[in-house]
Amino acid sequence: CYHGGRCDEDGSCICPPGFYGDNCELACDRPDKYGQSCQWSCTGGGRTCQKSLICLPDPYGCECANGYKGFDCDTACGSSEYGPGCTQTCDCRNGGTCDRNKGCLCTGDWRGPTCEEKSKYYYDYIPFEIL
Repeated sequence: CYHGGRCDEDGSCICPPGFYGDNCELACDRPDKYGQSCQWSCTGGGRTCQKSLICLPDPYGCECANGYKGFDCDTACGSSEYGPGCTQTCDCRNGGTCDRNKGCLCTGDWRGPTCEEKSKYYYDYIPFEIL
């Protein structure tokens, strides 16, 4: 899910206000719209789009988008936290950094959830001659 959307139990993306599409990859025509095809509005009906709060019709309720926490979802995740409501923790190694949306971002040939695995694929520079 792009733009801070979150995945629900069946694998569908729940998009934050202002975005829609199967993977939240498209922008709504207005930032106060949300839903699979921008069919809902944040204004009226008791719904809100405050800060990074995602509110859907019952029975879903409200939840913070990726990278935010707090009562109004107005606090960015700390340096080692990520995910919806900042409930997941990064333990990045080998120069990796914590991204509040995705977790560890690895550098160089490192990969894995905490950048602990060295890539098995090495590409050697092989000089060649153009004929």
